[in-house]
Amino acid sequence: MRASSGSFEGVIIEGMKAVLSIVVLCACACGASAPTQQNANAVEYSSPIVLFVSPDSQEISALKKRLGDDAFYVTADDAMWYRSGAYELLDSLNIPHAEVRRGAARFRIDGRTRIVSWRTVAMTWFLVVYDGKTQPRITADIDIRSVLRPQGRP
Repeated sequence: MRASSGSFEGVIIEGMKAVLSIVVLCACACGASAPTQQNANAVEYSSPIVLFVSPDSQEISALKKRLGDDAFYVTADDAMWYRSGAYELLDSLNIPHAEVRRGAARFRIDGRTRIVSWRTVAMTWFLVVYDGKTQPRITADIDIRSVLRPQGRP
């Protein structure tokens, strides 16, 4: 059921849309630049880290168009909720993390440097979890606990 724009529910929904728009735009604008194909050679990870991958403005526009405004804002709100929990967990365990965009980076895997790409991952918001030794794992923010080793490390 849709709330009319003059109703209390309509005002709340419009307010939530405005706040989520600001949060999503800030998350996109404030994240560290992701390694691109050209600069993947400049970034190399050799110690444990969790990379938070967020959509760029084009992905956000496409998602809004595909889902519609109301469903997009619900989806974005859920994503930010789970992302917040993942940040909180990683901070509590002192696990390094960074914000990146879709792209690729160099990782030390089994003693060799390899380029790993996450350009074609189907999820909009996701994590690249690297333990400092083996192939990075892609996971949803909600599943971060399941990919951490028993000692709480990637």
